[in-house]
Amino acid sequence: MSPLAQAKAWLSDEKPSKEEIQQSVDNLCHQVARPPSGVTVEQLEAAIAHLMKSIGKDLSEVVLPEAPPKASLDLSPLGASEGEALPSLTCAERRQRFEELKTDLRAPF
Repeated sequence: MSPLAQAKAWLSDEKPSKEEIQQSVDNLCHQVARPPSGVTVEQLEAAIAHLMKSIGKDLSEVVLPEAPPKASLDLSPLGASEGEALPSLTCAERRQRFEELKTDLRAPF
């Protein structure tokens, strides 16, 4: 059941006081920052607007937290791209680099 449907059912079944409705509005406002699974910010805002209207107030009187940012995948390459040539090291340079890495790993933190 959507938050709006739950709010409508709660108002008709329970006949809450103005303070109880305001507390529910506050609770829903907190959920806007982190919507529960399966609930969108728009659904929460619709429920908040309905509850505010039921107590004779406007949605513009409510300060809503910012909605969470949409997650996105970072598809950038992790290493050098195929077009970039890695500098070729001589055998002695590779050995020196290897020894430096071993020394770094042995060093205490």
